[in-house]
Amino acid sequence: MRRTEALQGVRMAVFLNLLHRWESAELNQEEAAELLGGAHRRKRERRPLPGMMLHQDGSRHAWLEGQPPLDLIVTLDDATGEIYSAFLRALKEVFKTHGLPISLYTDRGGHYFFTPEAGGEVDRNRPTQVARALKQVGVEHIGAYSPQARGRSERMFGTLQDRLVNELRLAGITTIEEANAFIRDIYLHEATEGGQRRMMPLQWHNSDQVMPPALKQSMSADEFLRWAEGKDGRWELHDGVPMMMSPERVLHGDTKGETYATLREAVQRSGLPCKAYPDGVAVRIDARTIYQPDASVSCGARPPPDAQAITDPIIVVEVLSPSTAAIDHGRKLSGYFSLASVEHDLILDPERRVVIHHKRGRGDTIETRVLSDGAVRLEPPGFEVAVSALFPTPAG
Repeated sequence: MRRTEALQGVRMAVFLNLLHRWESAELNQEEAAELLGGAHRRKRERRPLPGMMLHQDGSRHAWLEGQPPLDLIVTLDDATGEIYSAFLRALKEVFKTHGLPISLYTDRGGHYFFTPEAGGEVDRNRPTQVARALKQVGVEHIGAYSPQARGRSERMFGTLQDRLVNELRLAGITTIEEANAFIRDIYLHEATEGGQRRMMPLQWHNSDQVMPPALKQSMSADEFLRWAEGKDGRWELHDGVPMMMSPERVLHGDTKGETYATLREAVQRSGLPCKAYPDGVAVRIDARTIYQPDASVSCGARPPPDAQAITDPIIVVEVLSPSTAAIDHGRKLSGYFSLASVEHDLILDPERRVVIHHKRGRGDTIETRVLSDGAVRLEPPGFEVAVSALFPTPAG
């Protein structure tokens, strides 16, 4: 096969196509790789289970409109392609949220490895701070030695530079803090490694909070309300399945209290025929779904005193906690907006004192803004509340 020397360095698919065209030869990839002198790298199979290997890579780009280029650090799971973290908290955030992987796959940048000669072998006897930390917690650190090994990251960043930049711009985000909150609390709950938006699966309980088998039967909303009355804890109904909500942290409860008080005062000050409700007043989404917002406002007809749920809130509020973040940004967001009465879904991050304001737009659109100061304009019904008033006063 005299022409194979001229085909050194081409991609495998191109090599096989040209070989068939010019030499009428039919080879498999192993035989073709041998002809190429072993230069071809076979595509590595993905790990079979989530958490076995993570990929981490960075891209310098003008992510925020009108701002200088910033480094976006993305960590994704090898098995599923789910993006676990982006922007500035990277490994610490991922390990805290998802636990330790078996291995971490990165490029050979200076913050990961010390490489005496450009393009050469890394010197593992001179570990970086990252390498020392990974060794201490028992995570294998694998460095990429070929551009092909970073193909998934490169494709992902290409898509993110198109989609994410536009989403940040449309959300009116101009600071790193707001961008971090938007990516963590909104974008990552709807994005695959290709950057395509999708609904995340329900993620609610920790492993030690699995729903008892006796409660897995399907219920209607009316059956659930009768069953849940007098039960310990707070429960929701998700597509016919009862779900017990996790115990709350003190900060979570304090934020709920401040939010309810602020909304009630704003309603009274506005003179509008509306009423603010605290947590515990459920919202009926449909015949098989009932949610428990942390606060809500309704401007419709007042329900009877013995009602267990309202059906027409105009504002709903959810306070984020580690166990509810995915569902608050996914299924519950779409569920609330399936009600024609809902105009605003406020998701509060008490740790970062950030409000993610989802507002009904034209047609089927939902407009989203991330606010760390100023006021949240709630139109309709026609009043505003200060962002700072929704959170407890910081200690000290």
